[in-house]
Amino acid sequence: KIGKYGYVFGLDRIEVSAPGSGGKPNAAIAPNPVVVPKAETDAEPIVTFAQPASGPLRIEKLTGALAITTSGEKPVELARFVTQPPPDSPVIVPSAAYFQPLRTPRGIDVTAFAPGPHRYYRGMFMGYVDVRGAKEANFWGGGGGPIKGSAVVSESVSGIEGPGFRARNTWQKDGVVLVNEDVQATAHVDGTATILDLVYTFTAAADDVRLAHCNVGGLALPVRYDGQLTAHGPDGPVKRPSAVYRKDETNWPAATWYGYTVKLPGDHTISAAIINHPSNPETRWHCALGARVINPCISTTGGVVLKANEPLTLRYRVVALDGAFDTKRMGELVREYTESKASIKASQ
Repeated sequence: KIGKYGYVFGLDRIEVSAPGSGGKPNAAIAPNPVVVPKAETDAEPIVTFAQPASGPLRIEKLTGALAITTSGEKPVELARFVTQPPPDSPVIVPSAAYFQPLRTPRGIDVTAFAPGPHRYYRGMFMGYVDVRGAKEANFWGGGGGPIKGSAVVSESVSGIEGPGFRARNTWQKDGVVLVNEDVQATAHVDGTATILDLVYTFTAAADDVRLAHCNVGGLALPVRYDGQLTAHGPDGPVKRPSAVYRKDETNWPAATWYGYTVKLPGDHTISAAIINHPSNPETRWHCALGARVINPCISTTGGVVLKANEPLTLRYRVVALDGAFDTKRMGELVREYTESKASIKASQ
């Protein structure tokens, strides 16, 4: 057992137990499944809001975080952007600037946080495995390499207005800044969906920095482990093997979006997806079904060079949904996002 999470390795599966599960596995994960079967569990019941969130959202400043909440006398929190990781965090990397939790309008968490063998999963985060500049670093947090001394550090937050904010972060190795990161985030609720629109802008701090070739890296959305998982895309359920680390050919092909639906214990079902903006560089998707991560990756096709005076901007829409995917509705969310002038506004 490691911290608050336990794991048991088997020949054909990984069993993961989460807090409140009494140490029993709450997901049996095959190496390359299309559908991940749900194991028996005595995990705590799913907690939901009394009423689904609706109406305008706002940003609330907390110690070490920004909370995205509903307005009104009894606000409820739909997402949190962490600027200072708590000292008792089970995550094994010190990086900040991640979203945890991310919730559906009914208040159900969709993200995985330090699950079993993936204790670098810190909710939804941005990071690359092989970053080469004045020093070599690993800001993903797993996969080997120069992880020690690598950290994403929150420098400032500003532009807090309504349901949006701007954050400036640095990617540091042993205290040396390699990359400057600017994040612009806005949120809204659309019926059964919590939606986050994200703009990430990167520049090299001084010398050129290479995001070296790797089939993993970028925005990562790991979903919760306690339920039966199915993968989906623009054409419906996805019948593909899992992506495998360091095997480029296993990454999934370009698409406007991919996501996972998880049938939770009881009568609850949640879904989570990332929509890829067409202005982004060529993208292949690391959808690792066993690890339950969704990752649009731009470093699969040869790597990317960051320069101090040439910003790289990446845009994504993240959807946390109560219920299963409706491909027609997802198509509408894609069109609304990709055709909106606001979605293509770069950081200034």
